[in-house]
Amino acid sequence: AEQLMNIAWQCWDYDIKASEIIAVLLPHVDEPSALYRWLFANLRSVSWSEQGKFAILAYLLKSNHASDVCGMVASENGILNGLLPLVRQKRLPPDVRCLFATIVAGLLNRDEEVIPISWFDQWVMPLIDNNEAWGDLACVNLLVDRIVAAHPSVPKEAMRYLSQQSKVHSGETRDRMFQLSISVLRACAGTAKKGCCYDVLLGHSDLVTVALDHISPATQSSALRISQHEAYSTTFVDTALKHVLSRSLFPANEIRNDSLMQAVRQTITRDKKANRSDFSIWLLRTLLQNLTPYLPYPTLDLTLSLFSLIQDTDPRAVEECGKNLYEAVATLVWECPFELVRQAASSLALSLVRSGRVGRGGEVGFYTEKGIELSKSTQTLSRLRGASLWGFVASLASLQADNSANIFSDLVKNLSHICQPAKVDLPSHSAEMHGTVEAISSVYHSSPSSQPLDSTILTSLIDSLFTILGISKEYLQQVQHFEDTGAEGDDDGDTDGGEDTGMGPSGIIACCWRSLKTGAGLLLEVVSRRKYEGRTRDFVRLGEVLMETVTTVRHWGLANGVQQTFMSLCAVLLESKDEEVRGLPGEWMKKALDSLDQMDVTRQDERYAGVPRILLGILHATPQYHRPVLVSEIMDKILSILGGGGDTEARVREARK
Repeated sequence: AEQLMNIAWQCWDYDIKASEIIAVLLPHVDEPSALYRWLFANLRSVSWSEQGKFAILAYLLKSNHASDVCGMVASENGILNGLLPLVRQKRLPPDVRCLFATIVAGLLNRDEEVIPISWFDQWVMPLIDNNEAWGDLACVNLLVDRIVAAHPSVPKEAMRYLSQQSKVHSGETRDRMFQLSISVLRACAGTAKKGCCYDVLLGHSDLVTVALDHISPATQSSALRISQHEAYSTTFVDTALKHVLSRSLFPANEIRNDSLMQAVRQTITRDKKANRSDFSIWLLRTLLQNLTPYLPYPTLDLTLSLFSLIQDTDPRAVEECGKNLYEAVATLVWECPFELVRQAASSLALSLVRSGRVGRGGEVGFYTEKGIELSKSTQTLSRLRGASLWGFVASLASLQADNSANIFSDLVKNLSHICQPAKVDLPSHSAEMHGTVEAISSVYHSSPSSQPLDSTILTSLIDSLFTILGISKEYLQQVQHFEDTGAEGDDDGDTDGGEDTGMGPSGIIACCWRSLKTGAGLLLEVVSRRKYEGRTRDFVRLGEVLMETVTTVRHWGLANGVQQTFMSLCAVLLESKDEEVRGLPGEWMKKALDSLDQMDVTRQDERYAGVPRILLGILHATPQYHRPVLVSEIMDKILSILGGGGDTEARVREARK
């Protein structure tokens, strides 16, 4: 191994290549520790650049014997001292900076290693004047944590030094000193030792307060964790947390939610031990006072997380503000533009009703009227908000012992009534058609008791959905909107036509492709979960609709949705005990492959790649052990087209299909 490495180092002028040689050799070395000693000896003597030495050290630290390597590196002061000048350089290449972080982190991960106090001066202080190296703040934090844990006297000395230096520096250097000061205080807060560490925390509380307003989210989060330390008074802790909450919620800030949630949980737990709910009540009232459905998504997400946290940890505060809390959260269900927020709000509102702290909740009648209004809107987002509300209404009705199944059956009947008028005059009924399909899907998924157990309702729903799929598919096949205007095909029609002006072309397209995508997914679930006569026929019908749609309709959102549904359909069929049903995906694949010879298509792209989407859907649904067989069949077909007679360009064009 030594001979091979000597040859490698002589043959490669570029040092980094040596690490590749080491990667090949190390698994075959009988005594790796002896090799490491030999390596370190050569690292000091061989005329390598500092970058090459870093590369070798970094590789060794990531090897299976990193612990042995760390011990040797720590004892080889000559190597470390030789690398320190590089750390002090004003500019470091990014790859060298990354290697430096790897080396230091590897050394410090050895818990048994006693970190010398001189490391703070040798490794941390040089970074203050190094603009390029300061990107390794995580590595610096790790180093500071280890040094403070080993030497409690370091924080006091370091803070005194940093305080003095900050008076003579300005700009970025001063800001780095400030961040390093917060790192030292954070390390103090994380150690179990009192005495000097507590004195440092108390002596620099003003620095923590300033850091809460720092532009860096990481610095803010560190300051927040520090402010929650037991060394500080309850008043200081509450004031700091309230200050951060006010800044991070209204308007939204980039402070890390996990730090904020942890601080809130600690404060609520502390109050509960003292039999108080002052902070929880203040937080609830503050959140409710500033909450609107149109706040930025991060703010709404954090707000709902805080609501849930208070509900789980402080029931007394929820009882105090329960009614207002329920009304505010329920409003988000049908007014917020973000689907994830609507889902979280619905779940929270229903949990409040289940807990019994807000009574029966809202009136089902009011929500039903609002759902009908939204489902008929010419705005796509309004119809989607209406669907969220319908799911909430069905769940609420089941909790209130109302007959939620009536909600589902009424929606199915309404969809059945829409089908015939939509065939004749789609522009006038497209909005209600789409809104009703989304509403039925939402109710079906949110309330198990409302699923179509009655055979009449089941039959009506399946027939209506097939009709809607046919209407939507035919319209999208005929319309030339995308080809003529160059539109991207993702317009939801929210700006096309007001509430009183009817639906424009893009609005109708949005209704059709969303009805087709949602309706196909719902139809698959209904058919696959029920056993009835004619089930196999419906599977075949659904598969044919999906394949025809993906090969004839050029729309990105629809193609993705249909491909996913088709893949799910094939997976369901392949798991069937019925041999006829299991054979359907194979028949569809053969049909798709045969169509390659007859397809009159000169263009295939991501929006119109019908046959590839069909084949991929079948492949992904097929068990992994059987996929190679199908891949072989597909490739044989493609290669046969390439190898056929006739014009070469024509054969290549056919193969591209």
